[in-house]
Amino acid sequence: MTNTGCDKMVAYNDGVDIHIGWTENKPNYGINSYYVKFTPSSQNWSYYKEVTDANGSGGDPDLVISPNKVHYTYSGTNYGLGWRYPESRDKIKTSPDWQNPMDIPYLNAIQYKKSMVANENFNVAFREEVCLWAGCNLFITYANRPYDQGYWNNYEIIREIGLDTQIESESTIDNKIHFIYFDKLDNAWEHRYLSGSTLSDPIAQIYLVAYPSPSLVANSNDLYLMALGSSQIPSWPLFQHYDVAPLAPTGLTISEDANNHPRLDWNISPEPDRNHYNIYRYDSYGGEWQYLTQSSAATYTDQTLTYCHAVPPAQCPNVRNFSYRVTVVDNGSQESNPSDEVTARLVGGSPDKIVVNPNSSEPMEYSLGQNYPNPFNPTTTINYSIKTVGEVTLKMYDMLGTEVASLVNERKEPGNYSVTFNAANLPSGMYVYKLTSGNFAATKKLILLK
Repeated sequence: MTNTGCDKMVAYNDGVDIHIGWTENKPNYGINSYYVKFTPSSQNWSYYKEVTDANGSGGDPDLVISPNKVHYTYSGTNYGLGWRYPESRDKIKTSPDWQNPMDIPYLNAIQYKKSMVANENFNVAFREEVCLWAGCNLFITYANRPYDQGYWNNYEIIREIGLDTQIESESTIDNKIHFIYFDKLDNAWEHRYLSGSTLSDPIAQIYLVAYPSPSLVANSNDLYLMALGSSQIPSWPLFQHYDVAPLAPTGLTISEDANNHPRLDWNISPEPDRNHYNIYRYDSYGGEWQYLTQSSAATYTDQTLTYCHAVPPAQCPNVRNFSYRVTVVDNGSQESNPSDEVTARLVGGSPDKIVVNPNSSEPMEYSLGQNYPNPFNPTTTINYSIKTVGEVTLKMYDMLGTEVASLVNERKEPGNYSVTFNAANLPSGMYVYKLTSGNFAATKKLILLK
């Protein structure tokens, strides 16, 4: 890389290669954007390209990688009006050839630009200033296009923000585009996200975000916000974590092991802070889904059931359908939605000796499970276990400590229990549920999104 003046550099690691974009400011030549790829395994640099083709208007680069393409954005300059306009250019990952530049729709003077991949689209979020006779206002705007579409869809205005405030945006693996910004209408720092074309209600309060600008990083479904917590100098650093339930496990299969037991296998969860998987089973004879155990690996063998290999006219007693499903739990005790179900005909216990009530299996300890799904709308399920007979309460509170629902308030025998919480009459937000029994007490958080 030459040393002729650089105002910005960006890099993107796709797990194999590192894609780098930067600008060079050459006297009497203007600002141009460049790209190069570095492959760590071979220590090789390749595909060097002056993306703007020496047109002298290629500042503020950004890039993102879709499954097969490099998507590069940069800002041209309208010298007459003094503002920057956005353009994009694509290339196939394995090809040196770049496709034609494309103008990205925009409103007015762009002050911020962020490229993201979500919903199988190339997305760009902007902070734009629009000045009228009554004054200037800032807006979050947004445009997208499918990876292979040769033009951009029209922009959308997302929200008006406060003047002289920063905005951060990032996409997560569940295809949501998140915004951290100061909302002019609500007069507060807020976190909202786009799911498809729908903007969510405020998710949570963002505390004391000042300047310099915050930095937002996505890791799977989670977000990490770094900022200064005060405008005073010196200031103190602020770190906030938005912990969301992992995506449901995928690829669940069932097969027979060498000892005729059903073996479950599934894909490893992409959640970086996954802790373990929960295994659930359903008996077609009756009852509900029962929690079996947890597994640290993406496999489990149920040694309590077997496949039937009787040769007719011989028969296996008590053979019937059993179904399984799996969830993943992260380090913050957030549990995903269940995976798809798999079913097999297996030999179990005698139906006339089976207790249909799933709460009959005596637990070893007290426990309070994370609700699922989470976030939810408007119903969610909470599992809990009671070790000894006694009075049990399970109550729901808002973040101010006000009780909003009493789910359980009665004497319970030892067992595993499940209760459904219906929040149809409550507003969106974060809530806390608390289980108490004897000397045991536990609390967990849940999120209602409408």
